[in-house]
Amino acid sequence: MPQPHTVRLSSTYRRKVGVSSVLSQLMEWYDFQLFGLASVLVFPALFFPEAGRTGAVLLSFAGLAVGFMARPLGALIFGHLGDTVGRKTVLMITLSLMGGATFVMGLLPTAVAIGGWAPVLLVLLRVLQGVGVGGEQGGATLMMVESAPPRRRGFASGVMETGEFMGLLIATGLFTLLTVALPHEQFLSWGWRVPFLISAAIAIFGLWIRTRLMDTPAFEEAKADGLLAERPLSELFKVGKRSMLLSVALRLFETGSGFLIVTFSLSYATDNAGVSESVSTAGVMIASAVSIVCIPFYGYLGDKFGRKIVFCGGMIFLLIAIWPFFLVIDTRSTPLILLGYALLYAFGSAPLLGVEFAWIAELFPTNIRFSGLSIGFQIGAILGGGIAPFLATLLVSAAHGSLWLVMLYLLLLWSISMVAVVKAPDTYRSELAATAAAVDHAGGTTEDAAAEVRDEKKSGA
Repeated sequence: MPQPHTVRLSSTYRRKVGVSSVLSQLMEWYDFQLFGLASVLVFPALFFPEAGRTGAVLLSFAGLAVGFMARPLGALIFGHLGDTVGRKTVLMITLSLMGGATFVMGLLPTAVAIGGWAPVLLVLLRVLQGVGVGGEQGGATLMMVESAPPRRRGFASGVMETGEFMGLLIATGLFTLLTVALPHEQFLSWGWRVPFLISAAIAIFGLWIRTRLMDTPAFEEAKADGLLAERPLSELFKVGKRSMLLSVALRLFETGSGFLIVTFSLSYATDNAGVSESVSTAGVMIASAVSIVCIPFYGYLGDKFGRKIVFCGGMIFLLIAIWPFFLVIDTRSTPLILLGYALLYAFGSAPLLGVEFAWIAELFPTNIRFSGLSIGFQIGAILGGGIAPFLATLLVSAAHGSLWLVMLYLLLLWSISMVAVVKAPDTYRSELAATAAAVDHAGGTTEDAAAEVRDEKKSGA
């Protein structure tokens, strides 16, 4: 049996990995928030002018959802490459794809200039974004988790996840600044394009950092021992089906609630409650700033006390607090609305995000981790978050402005995710080489599953 190698990474190198992974999340969520904000504030008027306000918002949110639908394709393509060629190579491609698509969005002509081609091109670029994110998110997570010290993987993934809220904060801040600084006509004419064009600079800086990184120790060890899967997807469905289902279920409530807060709440506050756009966008900015501080702390708690207890606590808080949050929006009280955004993320979303990425990565063995993580992430994101703003808008309309159908939808997501929390193993004390505790391997232990993979590789040789 091959003996594990010991790869010592310097603190300087780990910081480079951290900066690269944070930039990855920043880029992904900068792109997402730009599209989400523009779906409420820009795209309805410029790309869907004939649909009416509600119809145009629905079409814009449908474009947002289409990007999520493309993510599993990216997960399949780049998951295979990440498990066979390497994490670093894939991440160079995916970051270029994400940044390039966002940059070109900022150059698109509107419906006034080219008619129906404008929304078609917008959606096609959103699809390219989704394909890139499908590989980028899982790869960036693995670069961080597989390079972290064994007892600090939760903290490391929490640090990486702060990039999400840096992206939200920067995107929301730029949009808010431009809406305040420019007359409305100038903002719709050219101002909204500026944040999209800036994405090119973020992508170029991220690519420059990644050229100075190597592949992760876990991948290099599996490669040296001849344990890489020739057909990762086939092997995933052989030994990792249960882990993949658990990862999808764990993601449902986190993504569903998160996207309702940062995207749907903007539309609800503006169209249903009569709250000014600047108040709701300021709320998202405050939530983002709070999360940057809180998420690594919850990752640390997950390393110390376990993934389950931290994740479960955040789920319970969100279930109790999210309806009162929307009721607070109805009051139009600016201080209460801003406090609501801060509390939801400080005690609800941040605990989930602090442990989720490391937890899901630990459910898979190294030779299928990229594929399993990416596919589970993206299917969960589609079912939980990608359709959430679109579906919530329909449900509120169907309920004549009431939120009770939206809350039932969230309760369904919560119930499925809670079943996964109960069923999933708590992997916080496991070594990455032996974290296939949830593989679909009847009657076997983690060590049995890992040994089976090694034996099959040997016999194949």
